[in-house]
Amino acid sequence: MKSFKYITKKNSNSLLDDYDCDYIKDNKCVVVQSNNHSVVHLFNSFKEFIDFNNNLSNQEMIYKEIIFADDTQKFKLDIDIKNNNEIDIIDLLECCVEAVKTILKIPNCKVYHYDSSGDGIISKHIIFDIYFSNVFKCKALYDRVILYLDRLNIKDTLTSIVDGSVYKTIQGFRLPNHRKHNSNRIKKPCDDTINIEMGMIKNYNKTYEPLLFDERIYEECITTDYYSLSNDILDNDTLKEILK
Repeated sequence: MKSFKYITKKNSNSLLDDYDCDYIKDNKCVVVQSNNHSVVHLFNSFKEFIDFNNNLSNQEMIYKEIIFADDTQKFKLDIDIKNNNEIDIIDLLECCVEAVKTILKIPNCKVYHYDSSGDGIISKHIIFDIYFSNVFKCKALYDRVILYLDRLNIKDTLTSIVDGSVYKTIQGFRLPNHRKHNSNRIKKPCDDTINIEMGMIKNYNKTYEPLLFDERIYEECITTDYYSLSNDILDNDTLKEILK
């Protein structure tokens, strides 16, 4: 394990001063950062990370997985609703899953649900066991999901509930069974059979090449006229550029 204070090169003692993103991706390294941003760890193997994770105390379980823009990554949705909101959370979760499976035409895709609700907030993560080659395709799919949900007449500001900010070029996403700093809300799987690797976003299995969604099918699904784009969502030329 190698440890750093920062991720980016703009700061001294940073991960990206010593390692570039291609090295991290090609060697399937695990990168995590504490939720109080005090330390960044790089692990050269998934086993090394698991050994580290298993030895953390409950108070130390405050880490997030770091995903870079060009990492092969699962599609994820982050949902937060105030308890006094009138939206039926079960209905919304079902609609989100329906939207992804319908848009991508993958009805049998495995889906992993996580819950970290508390303190007046309903907080859910949905992770789909299908990989995309970069974060830009995930963001394009997110935009389509929002448009699809709007067609289902879920009356609310959807982008304030289904978070669109989890598709950054350097993205932290809370690890399963971890919590935010100064919070008691632990991110727990809704099914005890889900292991930590299923709930992580990148692929770390060196003997397994992840199932990448077929690029041609993806472009056909994401640009079909049936889900015609509105002005505040990516236009077709932008999508085609992303999908190259």
